[in-house]
Amino acid sequence: LHNKNTLMRRLNNKYNHKMEETKRTQEQMESKEDKTKTELPYDINMELFMNMVNALSKVGGKGENIIDLYNSLNVSKQVASKTATLLRFVGLANSNNRTIWLTEEGLIFANSNDEGKRKVIMSKIPKKYKIMLNWIKNSKDHIMITNDIRNSVIKIFNIHVGKRLLDGMVVAFCNFFNNFEIIKYTKGK
Repeated sequence: LHNKNTLMRRLNNKYNHKMEETKRTQEQMESKEDKTKTELPYDINMELFMNMVNALSKVGGKGENIIDLYNSLNVSKQVASKTATLLRFVGLANSNNRTIWLTEEGLIFANSNDEGKRKVIMSKIPKKYKIMLNWIKNSKDHIMITNDIRNSVIKIFNIHVGKRLLDGMVVAFCNFFNNFEIIKYTKGK
């Protein structure tokens, strides 16, 4: 009986240890996911954005090899990758590390006129971008300087990256919505 109780205690301890270890691993994974979710696109090129949409619309839902797409657009992997990140962030494209393709909304976007494109963008705005647009909408005279947007990104989204990267995130946001005439952006505000 004594050996049986000892054995049960040991098994319970091992079980509890494994459960704690599993919980820690799960928390680490969730923490990693949270960090990934906090990132915003940066240093984007809107002309390349539109060229990428057009190129992907020609291959339809099957997509294209990412490297082949980048090469066909005659841009560096780094520049194209940042633009592809924005495409995925706003829900117009998906990828699986080898292939990138337009989503249903991306295909609608690609085949729409300017007003149709604006409607697709407005229907697919990611939560963080909606929040940022509301900051502008709720600011005095609906005008906000980019430094204030940057400071709000740090405070509200708890994003702590270098100033250059953070500025790139804010400028990408401003350029993106300026391109679709959802906001008016001039350097600095």
